[in-house]
Amino acid sequence: MSPFPGLELLTSDTISHLAEAFLSETGTMIDWTWNRESVKPADILNGMNTLAAGPIHYARFADQWQQSSTYLTWAKEALARADEAGFDMAISYAKRAVCRQIDGFVVHNHLGRLLGKKYTAKVDALKQIGLQSSRILHEDIIDPRNDIEHQYQPATSTQAHRAVDMADIYIGSTAHEAERGSIIGYGWVLSCSRTVCDKPNEQWERNEFTLPRNSDAMLLVDVVDTQHKVLILRPRAGELLECPLDSFTVDESVEFARRLRTQLKGNEGNHWTHTPVALNQLRDQLGLREFPCTASCAVNSPNVLS
Repeated sequence: MSPFPGLELLTSDTISHLAEAFLSETGTMIDWTWNRESVKPADILNGMNTLAAGPIHYARFADQWQQSSTYLTWAKEALARADEAGFDMAISYAKRAVCRQIDGFVVHNHLGRLLGKKYTAKVDALKQIGLQSSRILHEDIIDPRNDIEHQYQPATSTQAHRAVDMADIYIGSTAHEAERGSIIGYGWVLSCSRTVCDKPNEQWERNEFTLPRNSDAMLLVDVVDTQHKVLILRPRAGELLECPLDSFTVDESVEFARRLRTQLKGNEGNHWTHTPVALNQLRDQLGLREFPCTASCAVNSPNVLS
């Protein structure tokens, strides 16, 4: 007699069926096939109203740029020369440090449509989503550099010192925000096991994502391809709503970014940051990829950067 009464009633076929049912319910082994629907930005914004709060998911896709802190270091080194050429270079690098920081915030908040616009427009948009940037930056750094470059005016010691000081204050005061990265999702009911090998000449990463079939709706900004897309997944119904970010107007982009950032309140400590490899594996395992991945698949900045 079995030491576990009743277990002898379960045949191997029965156990197999029970295991398949359990794994399907928990999300493992599900062959995700979504009913995809292209929608308008307004539909995405309305759909966000139905999403529950949850862990915040981040990605970083401006790290391939030169860092603001590097430009600031170069500005200080140029300032130390204490000559006209040094003052000119100091203002130039101070401006570049500030502009790089601002553009990083623009890109990481899905406001790529503003790249190429005047910095006053970028600063105003960032203010609308809760990121304060003073117009003094324009007056003390950007305007003087433009005068020096386009009006062929000599740089002065006073201009250079003020530009470097203001850049230093701005880069320092926004360092935490710069480290945050880009919010690419929330409301996920995902579990993930991660295995990493960092041996010499053998580096790899494997992520196993599990999404239960009965999960509530969730949001994902797909930043793997050059054209970023906003996805709302409804696992219970097998539905996927998608809209390219470049379909959003500037106002819609600002509203989208503002809503994403509302998740930070009281929830910032509950987050994941995903590598490009993890995001590619997530797309594959959840059946989110429309087309086969090529060797160039990676987390990319918006196509407006190219």
